[in-house]
Amino acid sequence: MANWLIGKEANIKTHIEILGFKPLSREARLDEAVKLMLSYRVMGELRENFTQQRIEEAYINRDVDFKVTSIIELRKRILGFAFRCVKRIKLVRKAIFYWSRDRSYASRIRVMVVDEYGRSSVVDSIEQLHSKLLDYLITLDLTGSELGKGEHTLRCDVKVKWGTHTFIERGKAGITTQPIQVVIL
Repeated sequence: MANWLIGKEANIKTHIEILGFKPLSREARLDEAVKLMLSYRVMGELRENFTQQRIEEAYINRDVDFKVTSIIELRKRILGFAFRCVKRIKLVRKAIFYWSRDRSYASRIRVMVVDEYGRSSVVDSIEQLHSKLLDYLITLDLTGSELGKGEHTLRCDVKVKWGTHTFIERGKAGITTQPIQVVIL
């Protein structure tokens, strides 16, 4: 009985699920680019609360924009268990709820998502909204000289935060990836 309650509570909390963190090449020279691919998604309460009914309620209450901020810190092992931040990236995505005159959809309240590059797109389904707003595929670009010669252990600390809205309270979630190895020649 207790395990069932813990499992149910764990499903309600918002958390980050790492899908992958890997280098495109394990070796590079000092003057070459080192590219790392990081993919993750936000799961749990935040994702589940984006339903058409809740979006319509938010629009009626004039809560028409939602912002989610993601901070990625690429860290390099320096001594034993200590890690130093090599690169920090801040990504901001927004969802804007608006009234549409297009009658071809079931609901008149539509959602436009603006990604971290300023590109906007209108989503056609809730699944597409979840994907565009809460799923991330990031390329981290470094030069070999930023890391220095030798074998390096790298990891990413990922943090996501959002504000209070009619359909969810303010919150944050975070996770650390498994370390990977990169060699700079």
